[in-house]
Amino acid sequence: FYVGGNNQYNYCSQCYNELDNEVPIELPDMTLKKTDLKKKKNDEVHEENWVQCDVCQRWIHQICGLFNSRQNKDNRSTYSCPKCLLEERKKGKKPGKANAPTAEELPRTKFSEWIEDSIKPKVEAQYKVLAQEKSEVEKISFDEAHRLISGGGKITIRQ
Repeated sequence: FYVGGNNQYNYCSQCYNELDNEVPIELPDMTLKKTDLKKKKNDEVHEENWVQCDVCQRWIHQICGLFNSRQNKDNRSTYSCPKCLLEERKKGKKPGKANAPTAEELPRTKFSEWIEDSIKPKVEAQYKVLAQEKSEVEKISFDEAHRLISGGGKITIRQ
């Protein structure tokens, strides 16, 4: 296969062979020539990026630790590895807020509002069914069961 544009664009051998040497390749963010593409093999071993846990100082692959470096470009986020995060949650400590925008902070559209308005009554009805079951099984009030069931917060949809 062939790669170009900071390894963002890939071409199989057949598509590469069909490219015209004289015609530029127009891409959304750049223009390439066929000669700019580099031949690669599928047997390459790619280096894994690592992240250090701010709690235990252990190093872990970013992909294994579910760390997104694109959302931490300014290095403001503190990172807890999965083991430390589990220990923190067992002790009742709530995870910190992410620096990335939440769905509520993204722009609303008529379509996202329509979806939210369509889903909210169905979710609330399901919460009531689950809360009723929980209150009967655990012998707690319906209000307490409903509070526990719906504790994840409201549903926000953006496109």
